Amino acid sequence: MKGFYALLITLWLTTGLQASFEQYCNARFGFCVDVDTQWGKEAAPVNNDGRSFFDGEGLRVNVRGSYNALGERLREAMDNAKNGLDRVTYETMRGNWFVVSGYKGSDIVYTKVFLHNNTYYTLLITHSTALQKKYNAIVTRLSKTFRLLP
Repeated sequence: MKGFYALLITLWLTTGLQASFEQYCNARFGFCVDVDTQWGKEAAPVNNDGRSFFDGEGLRVNVRGSYNALGERLREAMDNAKNGLDRVTYETMRGNWFVVSGYKGSDIVYTKVFLHNNTYYTLLITHSTALQKKYNAIVTRLSKTFRLLP
């Protein structure tokens, strides 16, 4: 009987720790990303260009769209993202998007940007370096689900 209760407790604990995700989609700019239903979110800005989410433990997620009014090239945007970091640990550019990640102070910063029809679509994730193992899978999920709508 002890084993049965241990199994029940284990199942309860592991299912309680599972995140429940839903899509956040921005109708104005036409992009979506999965977000945890337990995260807090800041009020949508008046111009409805995106949203900011947080988990209360150090994770911050910002997603937004912005018009490229200055005609900045994707390489320039990537260089600006890199210049905002103390140390770059990863960078790649393919087609109409790039990813840059690295350290800023005691935080890890992950940025993914698309440029489409002279509009930038940005996913910016920050969290404490100390919580890297906790957030690796979440960062991966957000990066994979961040997409433009057809």
